[in-house]
Amino acid sequence: MKRNSIDIFEHETLHVASSNEDLFSDDGKRVKITSDEFISLQRFHYRISSNFYSLSHKKIILKHYVGLLRVGKLNINILPKIDKSETDTRKWHNILIQMIMFTKSFRYKRSTISLLKVTDSSILDLYIYEFYKEIEEVLRQGLRRSYSFKDGNISGVKGKILFTRDVIVNSSDKSKTFCRYQVYKPDNILNYILHLALKVSLNMTSNMSLIETGKNLLSVFPDVGNHVVNSKVFNKITFNRNNSYYKSAISLAKLIIHDTGLDLSSGSENVVSFLFDMNQLFEEFMYKICKKEFKEDEYQVHRSGKRFWEKKLIKPDIVIENAKCGYTVIFDTKWKIPKDLRPSDADLKQIFVYNHYYSSPVSYLLYPSTDDGKAIEDLILPGDFQNYALNGEELKNSCYLGFMPISSEGKLDLKGTQERIREMYLIAMHRTGKLG
Repeated sequence: MKRNSIDIFEHETLHVASSNEDLFSDDGKRVKITSDEFISLQRFHYRISSNFYSLSHKKIILKHYVGLLRVGKLNINILPKIDKSETDTRKWHNILIQMIMFTKSFRYKRSTISLLKVTDSSILDLYIYEFYKEIEEVLRQGLRRSYSFKDGNISGVKGKILFTRDVIVNSSDKSKTFCRYQVYKPDNILNYILHLALKVSLNMTSNMSLIETGKNLLSVFPDVGNHVVNSKVFNKITFNRNNSYYKSAISLAKLIIHDTGLDLSSGSENVVSFLFDMNQLFEEFMYKICKKEFKEDEYQVHRSGKRFWEKKLIKPDIVIENAKCGYTVIFDTKWKIPKDLRPSDADLKQIFVYNHYYSSPVSYLLYPSTDDGKAIEDLILPGDFQNYALNGEELKNSCYLGFMPISSEGKLDLKGTQERIREMYLIAMHRTGKLG
């Protein structure tokens, strides 16, 4: 039994144990945190980020973020949840990992899964493993080098003689000259970021295979000096054809260095966060599904915004345009189940505006579902807005509720999800033809 791991679903509550015995359930699973762990999470909440959970008396109330919270040696795995009665943490642990891998377009999908075996901290290990693979690719193509000036006392003359310093240093030794000269070294901000992320990553995993790989990579990395690394530095980095092969490695390094909540000024932090907004993850997942499914030339899948007031934009999650027939269908994702299967007024108004601005007679509010065995007709609830007139023309438009099963038999169902999104699209197109 893993005594340093808690599996819990989003929006659930994590309680502080009243005693050591109270930390565990009757079947020996870790279910609560200690007072010291609560204090660390409390400090993290106030110092680093208040987005992930809220605080109450002796309890942590989780929000819509999923992934890993590490408090000292304790791993808190926060998992997505569709059904309130859901209890299968192992299933959702696997689905979350698969969803992250698909959404983030990891290069090493198969080898990652075989290496990590879905361990307690594998969401974090997944990224570290991918990061190491990207570093190996950078090293294979060669570290970028650049010219910089170096001051040194050398035999002979190179570059520019610093006469004042030379007189002081070499007053009794005329065989050397103090010069300022150019050197061609890998000492630049890109290499330093990778080197720093390598060192940080070794403190973020307990996977011995990863630790060994990280140490090996660190041993072959050259000396790259010291640089300041913060969010401004990452924002200033630009890529071109000469350094484009660094891009994936730098993105993962930023996640490891900058987005985990590590306090680099002190060298360590008791709490490490590696969490994803589940609303954004579901949106990105369905967007990638649509991009993968609608590959034909007549389709354009995008999420471009349109200006609707001053500099404010409206921006649907997914827009599918068909150049052949001129129709547009919009999908707006919602990681929730609407109460009594009735959408909120705000969501309906949002779709109404999208339909108007994008000339889309039929759009969807797209929710997750666990009903993978249902026919497509049973996964759609049609609904029409009241007809209205604009410039003398009567306009008709609809908002359908779509319920998308994303898993089957405990696994992420990519093929099934692609097939269902096309079926939902075709049903909307059929309805559009009738409205027209």
